Amino acid sequence: MLLHFDGVDGATTTTDSSTGGSGAAVTMHNGAALETDVNKFGLSSLALDGINDSITIARSGGDFDFGSGTFTIDFWIRWATDPQHTQAIYNRYVGNDDYIQLNYHGSSNQFGIIERVSSVNSFNELLTWTPTVNQWHHIALIRGWGGGANTFALTVDGELLGATWTFSGSMASHAADVEIGELLGMDQGSFWMDEFRVSKGVARWTANFTPPSAPYAVNRQNFVVISTLALSGIKAYVKDANPESGPTITGSYWNGSAFSTLALTDGTSGLAQTGSISFVSTVGDAAPRYLEGYFGYCYQFALSAGTAALYRATVNAPFQPITDVWNGVWRTAIQFRHLRSSVFDRTLDVAEMTPAGIDAFADSYTANLHGTLSTEYVDIGFQCRACAIRVWMWDREAGYVNTAAATVTVSYWDGAEFVTCTGVIDGTAASGKTLAKSGVISWNPPQAGSEFIKESYGVKLYYYRLEFSATITGTTGIGVDMVQGVSSPETRLQGFDFPFFFQNRIFLVSDNQAHYCETENGAWWNGDDSSFGAGRRPIKFGGGDPVKAAIKIFNRFGSSLLDYAVVLKQKEIHLLSGTGPDTWGVQQVSGVIGIAAVRTLDSAEVAYKMEETRRNLVVWMAYSGPIIFDAGTPVQARGEIACYFDKNDARCVNYAAIDTSWGVLDPDTNAYHLFIPTGSATVPNTWLVLDLVREKWYRAVPAGSGETYPRAGFRVMDADGAQYVYGLMADGRMMRLSHGATWDGEDMVAFVETGDFVPSGRMRDISKTKSVWLLLEAVSETDAEVTITHYKDGAASGTVANTVTAYHASDKYVIAGKKFEKQGMCHRLRFSSTTDATVGGVPMVGWNLEHEVVRGRGR
Repeated sequence: MLLHFDGVDGATTTTDSSTGGSGAAVTMHNGAALETDVNKFGLSSLALDGINDSITIARSGGDFDFGSGTFTIDFWIRWATDPQHTQAIYNRYVGNDDYIQLNYHGSSNQFGIIERVSSVNSFNELLTWTPTVNQWHHIALIRGWGGGANTFALTVDGELLGATWTFSGSMASHAADVEIGELLGMDQGSFWMDEFRVSKGVARWTANFTPPSAPYAVNRQNFVVISTLALSGIKAYVKDANPESGPTITGSYWNGSAFSTLALTDGTSGLAQTGSISFVSTVGDAAPRYLEGYFGYCYQFALSAGTAALYRATVNAPFQPITDVWNGVWRTAIQFRHLRSSVFDRTLDVAEMTPAGIDAFADSYTANLHGTLSTEYVDIGFQCRACAIRVWMWDREAGYVNTAAATVTVSYWDGAEFVTCTGVIDGTAASGKTLAKSGVISWNPPQAGSEFIKESYGVKLYYYRLEFSATITGTTGIGVDMVQGVSSPETRLQGFDFPFFFQNRIFLVSDNQAHYCETENGAWWNGDDSSFGAGRRPIKFGGGDPVKAAIKIFNRFGSSLLDYAVVLKQKEIHLLSGTGPDTWGVQQVSGVIGIAAVRTLDSAEVAYKMEETRRNLVVWMAYSGPIIFDAGTPVQARGEIACYFDKNDARCVNYAAIDTSWGVLDPDTNAYHLFIPTGSATVPNTWLVLDLVREKWYRAVPAGSGETYPRAGFRVMDADGAQYVYGLMADGRMMRLSHGATWDGEDMVAFVETGDFVPSGRMRDISKTKSVWLLLEAVSETDAEVTITHYKDGAASGTVANTVTAYHASDKYVIAGKKFEKQGMCHRLRFSSTTDATVGGVPMVGWNLEHEVVRGRGR
């Protein structure tokens, strides 16, 4: 039993909104009525003034005979003044020795709950409480509190009132109706009541709870999930748990002609808790369909017993080909031709609903199909392929729907003849009579490549023919007021080379062009805002050479914040700019520079300095070396690593395997990591890092056993927005770049090396070093040291001059000077450290060299 007490002010009727009960009749007596001025939820509440008014709920179907099972009676109640006498809330009174009552005694400020059977009390409880006037209070009488089958409780606003009590017997089936506002034949009750509910067999709450914040919904034991993708599971988020013990969930999916059973693994224990409901992937088996205004992959679930409330459901969709589903926009019928003795054009009659104010049926506003024979038909044409037709019947007068037993057949044009569609579901049918009401006629979309445009009546469209199994007739006519269509899934989404994302759309690249979906929904490829829409075309980039890669970037130019798609070919750069299909334009930035390895392309918000302005950037590797691009001018950025792109250098990249190169930007460290194959290597064996702050390259040489260079990588973001870069090793391991004190369990070796220099600045002087001073950030690793190696006169090998400790327990910096004497015309210094507990090695702030000229040879 569920009474919302919703209606117009002063109404004296209300109905049971529950689906599980018997629909017991509710009668309001005398002044009892609905009042809109005061209500907890909805439109109104029940108002009783205590003067000769009450309501009764008929004893019907055993709805109020609880026996030994659990139950809940709950409602919202409000008093305008302190109640001074007994308030009759729930009573079933047979006689003085046979009744059950829940009343509030205003004189003692107590709830009284009593059941009496054959002059013996089953229980008789008094619980003290004082209401707050003009405030709604939630009251619940529960058997099953705390999980005990025989434990009773009364709660007020979700809190247990007083103590629980027990009764192990079976409650009687009192032969009396439920009375609210009446006690022992007298009207006693001056209050408002809302959301009165009786739940048989369910302890709605078993511990203190938060009262409902919305009106109760009708319980359903079935629910449907519709997704834009085929699924392998859902996650159900439970608001009100199912209190039943041992219920099960069954499921099925639409396979194109019927619902097919799923084998479920239920992590919700019958919706008793939030959890996942998983099943074997339905990719390749499930088919989309129209259902109640939606189009997608449909999954039905049923609960065997009990009730539960869900506040959210999410889906688990495996990797699968990109699919298209209807975007919810009804398609206009471009042609509506009715064949009788001749062909009648009814296109304008069904183009829109008959205008307001026209209440009499007229052929000039509707298509009258009355008397259509089984040998006759209706042809409906759309600009796009369709899989459903919505039919609005004339409903302003009775008698204008089909009353003859007949079914409808839908056919499509296959290029030579009309072929019958499969899986037809006729939403206009009633009792075996098609067009008996407004509704949607849907069918399975034909396989790709089997449906063609047909030129009929001078117009080239996709045509669908409706034929009837028998003559259709109406009492006074059959009026079709409006017809609209649902587009079929787009079938031209396969065979593309790669996708990219721009302005909240997916772009699918094939050769030198790209198709695009509707904005903000990657499952919509059929609307006017997509490249498959009427009058739309894919975007083309330059000549016939194929596009290799693309990525988005946004930057500020002057006062404008603009976003672009950077589109790269082997020897070309193109920019896609604008705000949508109507303003997009393609500009060629370069006809010389292109991309050599598509996996080196990356973009990030790193604020790189370009022409005295910090901008976001895109980085990739061309055949001549790395390119930095801010959507303005491409900049060659090989600098210190030019040797790797010099074919006369043994370290040169292996151009035959250059496509194995990859790169990634690290916004956390403002660095770009580039991995390339050099020499004769066919996989990356050289790791180059561009420091975007210092605008300098350095080389990283990973230690470890086996293949130590990552083959690929990616960037991730944690829940706080921090970004990290991971590399994928050939043996399946995953390594985080620029992180930790070791690499693959090996010590971290770092060094800084100067170029050859003449300390005096006079190139022919012979000088001698005396000491070197280092300024280091102190580290906590006790054995951390910086080794100083000296190289004389351009020598390839050097000698260790000294070591400096980098450890200090409390100071932030370590300043240390070491004496060493090395003589030569030019000098080179290398500062190196080996650590295993210091992230990033020993930070070196600066160095200073003391020297003297031992023999001068001029300026």
